[in-house]
Amino acid sequence: TGSGALTFTMNIYQDENHQNLVTNEVIDLGQKLYFKIEVQTTSSDIELHLTQCKATSTDNVNDANNYTFIQSG
Repeated sequence: TGSGALTFTMNIYQDENHQNLVTNEVIDLGQKLYFKIEVQTTSSDIELHLTQCKATSTDNVNDANNYTFIQSG
């Protein structure tokens, strides 16, 4: 066991090979998106499991006006 700070990155791509980043701010409903989430660490003991991902038009994660991309992942 231990403690420390970890850095996470998330990118959204247009293709499943993670070659073409989504660069526009507007994403159409129904548009296929491919997410790549990584944790930057030298430890081999860390696994990353994304269970939920949603978007809101505000910085409030609990905003009732939201769209869920991933649920029960």
